[in-house]
Amino acid sequence: MKVDVNFSKKFQVGSKINLTYDDQNGLNESQVFQQIVERIPYYPVFEPDGSYSPEFGGRANPIAQTLRTIRSRNYRGQIFNYAQFEFLPNLTIKSTLGINYRFRKVNLFDPLIVSRPNNPVPTGREIFVNSYNIQQENFLNYKNSWGKHNLGAFAGMQTQKNYSEVFDISADFNNDYVQTFGNADPLRLSILPNTGNSANALFSLFAGFNYDFKNKYLISGTIRRDGSSRFGATNKYGNFPSLGLGWKVSKESFMKGIKPINNLMLRASYGVVGNDRISDYEFTGAYTAGYIYNGQGGIVPTRLGNDELKWEQTTSTNLGMSLGMFRNRFTVDVDIWKKETTDLLAFVPLPEESGFAQIRRNVGAIDNKGIDLAFGGTPIKTKDFSWNTTFNISFQKNKVTKLDGGTPFDSGFYRIEEGQPIGNIFGFENLGVFQYDESNAYTDNGTQLTPNFDQDGNFINYTLDGSEYTGTVNQMRVGNTVLEGGDVIWEDIDGDFQISSEDRQIIGNGLPSYFGGFSNEFKFKSFSVAFLFDYSFGQDIYRRWDEARNDLNSNGETPGPDRIENAWVEQGDVTVYPRLNRVSQNRFAPNSFFVTKGDYIKLRYVRFNYDLPKSVLDKLKFVNALSINLAVNNVLTWTDYIGFNPELGNRGNPLNPGIDGLRYPNDREIILGLKLQL
Repeated sequence: MKVDVNFSKKFQVGSKINLTYDDQNGLNESQVFQQIVERIPYYPVFEPDGSYSPEFGGRANPIAQTLRTIRSRNYRGQIFNYAQFEFLPNLTIKSTLGINYRFRKVNLFDPLIVSRPNNPVPTGREIFVNSYNIQQENFLNYKNSWGKHNLGAFAGMQTQKNYSEVFDISADFNNDYVQTFGNADPLRLSILPNTGNSANALFSLFAGFNYDFKNKYLISGTIRRDGSSRFGATNKYGNFPSLGLGWKVSKESFMKGIKPINNLMLRASYGVVGNDRISDYEFTGAYTAGYIYNGQGGIVPTRLGNDELKWEQTTSTNLGMSLGMFRNRFTVDVDIWKKETTDLLAFVPLPEESGFAQIRRNVGAIDNKGIDLAFGGTPIKTKDFSWNTTFNISFQKNKVTKLDGGTPFDSGFYRIEEGQPIGNIFGFENLGVFQYDESNAYTDNGTQLTPNFDQDGNFINYTLDGSEYTGTVNQMRVGNTVLEGGDVIWEDIDGDFQISSEDRQIIGNGLPSYFGGFSNEFKFKSFSVAFLFDYSFGQDIYRRWDEARNDLNSNGETPGPDRIENAWVEQGDVTVYPRLNRVSQNRFAPNSFFVTKGDYIKLRYVRFNYDLPKSVLDKLKFVNALSINLAVNNVLTWTDYIGFNPELGNRGNPLNPGIDGLRYPNDREIILGLKLQL
């Protein structure tokens, strides 16, 4: 519901209310996929009586996993109000108040068939999330024109508060028949550590102006001072300025003779923005309840605080051009930009003796630079038919320019290091598999020797570049183990013939080299169809799920079919897969064998729309407009990636892009809508 009331030419108020409810039922897809991938195939799925087989050998029944249920209900309310008053000519004050409320309830239930042997009972979990966001703003706006001059200015303040309350409880249930907490065992209830309250607040003061002369020369500027509760008392506030310049070249007299060009604008900008997107209260230490000491409940320290945390800042410089030709039937936008992020907010590891694994710090600086190109146009435009199309492509590179103390650190499978880009996968280079035991032979400078055998398979000698080698023969080792035929050939970076953590190197990068999209819209009278392709190229994906099933780390998992069928078996075998023995020297991770290209093209959506013509609307009283639309999202994907979904992103951690733990593919969505204006 949207209401706007004009009490007079100087005083207006308005309100917009949006209420939504959604009910989602499903299952834990990742649990199903994990069991499908890792479970030994001869484990039974069904018992002789037709019931599901229980967990065996630490592996759950993947079909029975579908009986796990998740139900999520969301209630949302959004209210936005404003009041605007012009108390002086060209000077207005506007106040806004927005409230976003959400209540979410999640029920999870695992029936007896998916319970673990050490706890053979049904289990359930219930999560309540009560959250709201309040934002209040006050603006002063001034606009005036005199002669060839136009000036606008504004100043204001903003306050914002976010609050979240979580209650998370789990329990053992008496049986499968009633799946609500009325059937929970009162002696087996647990309040989970996720339970708790959290809040953060933001306070801002800002001002700015925009000025143009003859609508040809433009300048604008802003200044913000933001304060965040997520930082300690001495570092709450940050100052963030910006400046923009523009020149509409097409309005100059010397452009009048160039008729095809109707718009040509050059622009430049500079600005600083802040980032406080970390967890609440990270500037201070934290204790967590729910732990047991000698049979009694207690709390433990779970986070080491850092009261020196401050705003992460990104300084952006941009040079751009906009070109419109043939009455904007063809447009081009070009932007060359550079962004320098300083005081990067990231977790860094701590020594084990500290008692904590990591701490949040402002650790360094990153440079990003790139070029954005966008082409658009209307190739066809008639009375009843039109075609609009746009194509954009972006190229970007980044580099870590500074780290705290200059010391590189690891974030998961990734190495963060000065002079290197973000997203470097750091691990061991897999060069193949030793064909023979005797293939593990190297000269002093690390050149691999070629073993030779007689017709009976007996070793004769080594050759180097076709000549017999009689010098010292060195062999690769892992600890005290000499690598044999069927073992992985690891690249020895330091040349000591001992494979260790010192031999790790950059084996891939999870960030794309270029990406973009291609959209089209066709309109014929009252009917339209639009579709969007987007693409990403140059990024690598680390197949963590593939490594987990093929590393022979557990007798409760089975390798993939290719791994079994193409493994090294006997002396002389040529293969990319090592022997099937459970030996630690073949399990170094991450390693380059599981790094693969993640290029893809997606048909992101197709949308259809039909507007009832005016001749029909005239017959319907009180109806100003009526349209029916159909949208299909995540339609098709073209990729050579062998996993389910190449579109991984960083899952909330910008330092760890492109790692795949067997993420479920994007759901295909079909949405039917009706839009009515009265």
